[in-house]
Amino acid sequence: MITKITIHHFGPRAPYSFGLFEVLWTKGTNTISKDSLKTSLLQLECHFTWALLKEHVGLEALEETIRDHIKFVVESNIVDYNILSYVCHLKNSNEEALRNLRKAEEAIQKHHPGEIARRSLVTWGNYAWIYYHMQRYEEAQAYVSKVENSCKKLSSTADGKIQLPEICAEQGWAFLRFGRNYFERAKNCFENALKSDPDNPDFNAGYAIAMYRLEDCAERYGEEMKSCLEALKQAVELNPEDTTILALLALKLQRLKRGHEGERYIEEGLQKTPDSPVFLRHAANFYRKKGDVNKAVEILEKALALTPQSVVLHHQLGLCYRSLLQKTLHLKRTRYTPREEVENLIQLAIFHFKIVIEKKPVFFSAYGDLANIYALGRRYEEAEELFQEVLHRNDVPCRHYDQMEHDGITFMVVIV
Repeated sequence: MITKITIHHFGPRAPYSFGLFEVLWTKGTNTISKDSLKTSLLQLECHFTWALLKEHVGLEALEETIRDHIKFVVESNIVDYNILSYVCHLKNSNEEALRNLRKAEEAIQKHHPGEIARRSLVTWGNYAWIYYHMQRYEEAQAYVSKVENSCKKLSSTADGKIQLPEICAEQGWAFLRFGRNYFERAKNCFENALKSDPDNPDFNAGYAIAMYRLEDCAERYGEEMKSCLEALKQAVELNPEDTTILALLALKLQRLKRGHEGERYIEEGLQKTPDSPVFLRHAANFYRKKGDVNKAVEILEKALALTPQSVVLHHQLGLCYRSLLQKTLHLKRTRYTPREEVENLIQLAIFHFKIVIEKKPVFFSAYGDLANIYALGRRYEEAEELFQEVLHRNDVPCRHYDQMEHDGITFMVVIV
């Protein structure tokens, strides 16, 4: 309990003042400054010190993704509740953030009863930061002290500093959640974790996913990247029940023109986890790329029934309807196709792409997808409006400007 608040006037040039003042509070006989607390907070390893910027994600979509993951992947609940607390804070919902941290603590006590301190460092760090932002400084300091004391007990060095592989891995998972700007850092985190425990299933899974994401981005932009194939194989071997890794291996094999081999893994995954939305999304992606778009739609609709707010599923469905539309327009040149069929596909694609950009405004490629559907439907003014909207935004990465310019040229050719 705070027993005394002291306001010290330092003058305009005071090195540690907040404006003209520094706030001190007294706990018992110890007087602690807000500045000193902030310095201690910055030393913590948690989501608040990992430079995870809300500008890089759609907070609503990310929250829904994490909640869906909690529902279907119990093994990851500690990591999920920790990052969910951070997302809730970014949405100015600190009380909800605290509730999620309490759930993380419950999961730690259930799954790691003999390693409470070791497994709680990130959770306690998040607690400290949230209480700090709520101006509950005494509670913030209490959690800082818990982390510092635990680190001293766990450390073998005199300064009490430690680098736990579990924290490196949790940081890696957080980077993966925040998107392509963080994939390289995610890979580095998992590499560091693997140095301490090379055969850890979770670390290998994270490393393989980071490598797959990096390779996917590199191929999209015509860059060179080390193959993720061996990392995926190793992760599948160590995580035989993890069908997400299995699906990514199948997709990688498909890229290597080994689709028949990859499809066996997809079929295996469908048998093991027929109700896993994440696996179903990857399976649908496999069949869409194979050309079996109707099967992809069937799988995606099943996944969407399980997680109806999933931005990624809506985007995948939009891509499927676009593929069906392009195929229908191509066949229209050789046979009669009812206008109603074409219009229905256009409306379905527009419906799903609109949901994507409404729920996740930073999903920039979806704007191009939607604009191209407008163009295919001869709704040129709406297509042009959408392109101009993105081109005049100041938060679009240069790569997306290049892509939009390219799509814009294609669009102009269509008009002519």
